[in-house]
Amino acid sequence: MAMGPTIAGLYMQTQQVSISNAIVSGSFPSPEAYNMIFITAAIISLTSIGLTIFLKKK
Repeated sequence: MAMGPTIAGLYMQTQQVSISNAIVSGSFPSPEAYNMIFITAAIISLTSIGLTIFLKKK
């Protein structure tokens, strides 16, 4: 449970875009960062489900 926020923070910090217009200016996480977080969570979930099924058969 401690790895999730760490991985999410890593993606959000490394995948940033700069925005500067009349209303807002700064650096923000890109959409790719959120996609990477979702893909990583899906892979970890599928891996844990697969391991559970494998271990239940034994």
